[in-house]
Amino acid sequence: MNVNDPFGFAGQLLDGQSRVDRLVGEGGFSVVYRGHHLGLNEPVAIKCLKLPTTLSTALVDTFVQRFRDESRILYRLSQGNLHIVRSIAAGTTQAPTTGTLVPYMILEWLEGRSVANDFTVRRTTGHTGRSIEEILSIFDSAADALAFAHGQGVVHRDLNPGNLFLASTAQGMRMKVLAFGVAKMM
Repeated sequence: MNVNDPFGFAGQLLDGQSRVDRLVGEGGFSVVYRGHHLGLNEPVAIKCLKLPTTLSTALVDTFVQRFRDESRILYRLSQGNLHIVRSIAAGTTQAPTTGTLVPYMILEWLEGRSVANDFTVRRTTGHTGRSIEEILSIFDSAADALAFAHGQGVVHRDLNPGNLFLASTAQGMRMKVLAFGVAKMM
């Protein structure tokens, strides 16, 4: 067991399909693991909701509902647009270390980095800004994703460099839109 793993999920199997391999990141309200979907034989990202124990029951219920809504929105949107991170499954499981119920979603695994991280890497390695042609080419897929979402009545409401991901694909670098946690259905 990894002491940095707040739930103790590393090595666990979720729903008999997704093996949790290792912790890859932790934010204010979520923990992300790299895993492997056994049925698809593909790497996956497993995003788990992490809530402070000091929250009231009403706030916990609100956060859990938003998390489940995000999973549903991602599933629906990713069925019609390849530039939105794909949702594969969702569920709730008990954390081995805390005993608490933890909502999770299984997402496609993306190789690459967020635009926020790309800014940092480019700045620290002495790279200059990108050309306007490169920017337009990279952001074209994100614009397509957002236009599709808007056409489906979904507004992202948290578009920022951390929620735009530069994914390495067989077709080259493509931007994917992540994190519809505060999205609004219109």
